[in-house]
Amino acid sequence: FRDGAVCDAVVFTEKGIIPIDSKFPMENFAAMLKADTQGERDRLKKVFISDVKKKVDEIATRYILPEEGTTHQAIMYIPSENVYYELIVNTAEIENYCKVKNVVMASPNTLSYFLKVLLVAFHQQSLEKHAGEVLKALDGIKLEASKFNDDLDVLEKHISNGYKSMDGIRTKFSRLFNKIEKIQVIDDTEQKKLLE
Repeated sequence: FRDGAVCDAVVFTEKGIIPIDSKFPMENFAAMLKADTQGERDRLKKVFISDVKKKVDEIATRYILPEEGTTHQAIMYIPSENVYYELIVNTAEIENYCKVKNVVMASPNTLSYFLKVLLVAFHQQSLEKHAGEVLKALDGIKLEASKFNDDLDVLEKHISNGYKSMDGIRTKFSRLFNKIEKIQVIDDTEQKKLLE
């Protein structure tokens, strides 16, 4: 990024770069689990929630930068399924906070599913792009076939007209030939009369 910030990973998409940050505060979560009393656990949970909100704010401000080519969302990778479960199931306010900040939480399992969904989406886009190209080519072929059909119609009319003309000429020739034969018959008859 222009300010020198570096996130842990990115996914390049046609809609922009999806930043993934995996630096996650685990100390207060571990302390919360080890706390001896419920009061201590509750206090450490508040500190842990505060740590997570700070991390969400940091990700939102440092890595969601559409003017630098990112999408309007980033992924906060939580490297432990236990921590992820705690945030999703037992800390609804964090999930809501993330939604407002456009930060998606992902655990090792959910990140792999998320990436698979992205991969399927990329394949879908590729297929749609190629399908569009094929449809364009088919439209071009259809246009050429239509022109060829028009040319065949013209040729068929010319051939049909040629046959009609040929029939007309043949009829006229037959009439002319018949007239010649009649004249010849008349001439033959008159010649015979003269010879007698």
